[in-house]
Amino acid sequence: MKKDLRQLFKNQQEKLSYWNLFQFIEHKLQIKLEIWEEDALEGRLDRLGFAFIEFNEFNEFSQEYKLDWGEDLLETDLEDILDAKMNLSYKDYQVTKEDYFMGCPTMLNSEKAALNVCESLVADVMKNKKKKGDMFIDQDFGPKTLETGEKKDEVGQAMAMYKTGEIPRKGYQDPKKTDWPFIKDISKKPPQFIDDGVASDDCVQGTLGDCWFISAMSVLATRDELIIGGRRGMDYDPDMIVDKEIASLLDNGVYPPIFHRFRSVGLYVIRFFKNFNWIYVIIDQRIPVDRKTKKPVFGHCRELHEMWVPLIEKAYAKLHGCYENLMSGYVDEGIQELTGMQPEKIFIRDEKSGVFPHKMIKQNYGGADGFWDFLLKRDTEGCLLGCSIKGYGKEGQLVIDGAPTGLILNHAYGINDIFELTDPWNVSKKIRLLRLRNPWGHSEWLGAWSGDSTEMKKFGPIIQKTYIDKLPPDEQFELDADDGTFFMIYDDWRDQFSTLFLNLDFPEDWTGVRFKSLWTKDNSGGLPNKKQ
Repeated sequence: MKKDLRQLFKNQQEKLSYWNLFQFIEHKLQIKLEIWEEDALEGRLDRLGFAFIEFNEFNEFSQEYKLDWGEDLLETDLEDILDAKMNLSYKDYQVTKEDYFMGCPTMLNSEKAALNVCESLVADVMKNKKKKGDMFIDQDFGPKTLETGEKKDEVGQAMAMYKTGEIPRKGYQDPKKTDWPFIKDISKKPPQFIDDGVASDDCVQGTLGDCWFISAMSVLATRDELIIGGRRGMDYDPDMIVDKEIASLLDNGVYPPIFHRFRSVGLYVIRFFKNFNWIYVIIDQRIPVDRKTKKPVFGHCRELHEMWVPLIEKAYAKLHGCYENLMSGYVDEGIQELTGMQPEKIFIRDEKSGVFPHKMIKQNYGGADGFWDFLLKRDTEGCLLGCSIKGYGKEGQLVIDGAPTGLILNHAYGINDIFELTDPWNVSKKIRLLRLRNPWGHSEWLGAWSGDSTEMKKFGPIIQKTYIDKLPPDEQFELDADDGTFFMIYDDWRDQFSTLFLNLDFPEDWTGVRFKSLWTKDNSGGLPNKKQ
């Protein structure tokens, strides 16, 4: 028995999964543990919540009960090493090349490494500010210098924009006609990362084909804490006592509060969830703008002094090598890498007939009658949603029976809200509506419930009073403005859009573990077949 168990550990590189251990106990040792006994054993053998049991820890546990494996205990096991790292101040943390993401010294695999590097970069700015100025200049992305003319770093700025440094196709911005100023030098107001809260209407797509990522940010904007940390509905009080729970909220969000102090020298740290790990990307405040118009080339906020959209997009471009690499993607994957929330794709209409519902909805999402309730429930739970229309080889605007709809094929839209409106002329009737947003900041649905429709002329004042006026001030919008925000009735939405993108936000009172492991012959039966 001991030999078999020892081999299980070796098969999984000395890190045995809970499932394998409890299967061994139940089937090999013929011992059926109660749930509380399993929980107690997990807590003892896996103090840091790895979701696996390290052999050295198991060996130590066994020796307490006089079970000798004939192997000496390691002086420091994985949990001891990580324990020491967790208790080490970031100021004492020794950054090594292993902390670099993709070998880049300004993209870090841990918060402590990022804090340590930021402190060092700020100290360097202050030391050399007489020679180089008092603003941080990123040496790993974009032009390495502030010089113009012959001394300008044209290679650095071109390679940050496009994979080869050349325009990928007609219509894209020429790097040779582009400058990289600090945002403070192109905005009329003092720049701020966020001014009076984030809003969906802040997000405007530039000349890059990354509507999926701009839409992802637009969806996040309905919840400030996902961008700047904290907890949903939380108000900051300067006199609050910062306990462990409050402190943990300071490292949440795409732009975690723990890094906000470095903005005084134009240094920003943007956090992404990449390859199931948080990556911290350090950038400066410069963005590419057209040399003549001084307008941002890529994504930006509607108010140019607000920086959150262009800086997050810039950091994401740095993470992927250049802006061009952000072309084409899915809303749910963008949201996942901004938040860590688990993504899910749901096909809305049958792919052959084009008719609602798809078999996925019939089998897993309430069917034709229950799908609306599913959407409403997920929206109420705080899940983030987007959608798109598959073009099947076609591009441009969706046209039905010769009439343009205003909807764009193969284009990602954010779903900012899902709700029911009571018809005052028939109180027993509920009108099912979705509020969507085009990341272009214009071009909206032209059908029923659009800005100039008969329905909106009739119900517009009611929507204004009972819905828009009750939104947070930064989320309110004008019904008749061509700003990319529009309503669709549920039946039209499900008949036009083909794919729903959903990111699950589990309730705060839930706990969970996300872990990496391996498929081995001991824990996998292989692919299913007809005989199984």
